[in-house]
Amino acid sequence: MKRILRVGLLSTFLLSSMYTFAQCGWIASYPYSNSNPTVSATNNAMHSGDKYFYVDNSTKRLANIFGGTWMYGVLDNSSQPVRSGTRFLKHPTSSDLYYVGTDNKIYKTYWTASGWTTSVFNSSAPLVRSNSQIAYSSSDNKIYYIGSDGKMYILSMGGSYQLLNLNLFQHYNGVFLAFDDVTDLVVDNQERIWFSYDGGSISYLYYSLAPGYFTGWTLIRWPHDNDPSNNLPGVPDFAPDAVNSPIVVADNSDVYYRRSDGRIVYFNAGSPGDRDRPWSIVGSYAAQGHVMSMTYGDGKMVFVASNNQVRNIYYSGGTWNDFLVNPRVVTSPSPVWINDGEILYTDVVSSGTRLMNFEYDISGCKKEEVAGTAFNDDVTFFPNPAGDHVTIENTTDQSIQMTLVSAMGQVMENMEILPSETHRLDVSNHPSGVYLVRWTAGGTTHSERLIIQ
Repeated sequence: MKRILRVGLLSTFLLSSMYTFAQCGWIASYPYSNSNPTVSATNNAMHSGDKYFYVDNSTKRLANIFGGTWMYGVLDNSSQPVRSGTRFLKHPTSSDLYYVGTDNKIYKTYWTASGWTTSVFNSSAPLVRSNSQIAYSSSDNKIYYIGSDGKMYILSMGGSYQLLNLNLFQHYNGVFLAFDDVTDLVVDNQERIWFSYDGGSISYLYYSLAPGYFTGWTLIRWPHDNDPSNNLPGVPDFAPDAVNSPIVVADNSDVYYRRSDGRIVYFNAGSPGDRDRPWSIVGSYAAQGHVMSMTYGDGKMVFVASNNQVRNIYYSGGTWNDFLVNPRVVTSPSPVWINDGEILYTDVVSSGTRLMNFEYDISGCKKEEVAGTAFNDDVTFFPNPAGDHVTIENTTDQSIQMTLVSAMGQVMENMEILPSETHRLDVSNHPSGVYLVRWTAGGTTHSERLIIQ
């Protein structure tokens, strides 16, 4: 039976005497029952189908948890161990896994009739640089990495490799790679590879199959790389200040990175060659959590701060909001979104680092009379979880502005509730899931979770 650890509610629910809201909210759970696998906290974890892939902490080899009884085990006990601090990859349409070994070679672990097998992906390819990750590009089905000579190489799924022929690239110490498929601009079939390098700059390699428009690979450097000659005439320094920063590219070509003061900053990449882009800070509180890694999914940004807290923020109404009010202490270098409302990460417990889920569970929400949530003594909404309607009571002497926001950050409802008014909101047309209810009165904004079943 699945073992559940209760780690507290997502928010602090203030309940009046007429409402009862039993154990429910964000919980941590071990996704296994018959074993206690230990997980390397310096490598990533990954969910695929009915399997969780991770790096076994004792052997440093790829392992998985699988099946209805959540069996676990190392995939290939004779394989080369995984290099600490690196992310392994899984091909999106096969069972093949790729990783950097302790000897800095790229290995492929794949399923055969006799079980999992591991081999060097290409024995003649240059070694991976000691501080480089490997990255997979879905647009051309290839793996990219920075070699020990400081140049970027491309590996095809057939095992052949090629040098990305840019003479200047070898001077930069790019570590983090992120891909941006550009298909909605002037020319289709374009791709950008973003990277950060010593000196605090962010650049991208731009590839186009369109004749006459940056045909092939082109290096485009953003300003503020300590070399004024690289700045375009009349274009002010962008000053990304992104030394050794993870980079995340969203679906709309927003580029996120960690600034040296610990804040998460983002800008929209715009068209290729456009380097004069306005930037914004994601949440003022982010300065308290220096970002160790970031991942983007379902319209939300997840990152791990230096204080070992997993944070999740989403964008709504022109403002970045903290989605997890009560963050769970973790050590995962890269939390992974499994689906809406569920995060996979590693957790430090007394018996060692373990693979866990962090998910929103409503199974403990028991309706005794009318289950509901009170913002304070004067504003309540019920039932929660809700069916077709939600009743909102405003017993204050002032009007409140209330907004219903989806987990994707989309504003679903916007309403004004007058003083001493009871408002009945029809939610029958909204999909089931977890929503955020926000209300503002007197310049102060409050928020709580609403579950629509």
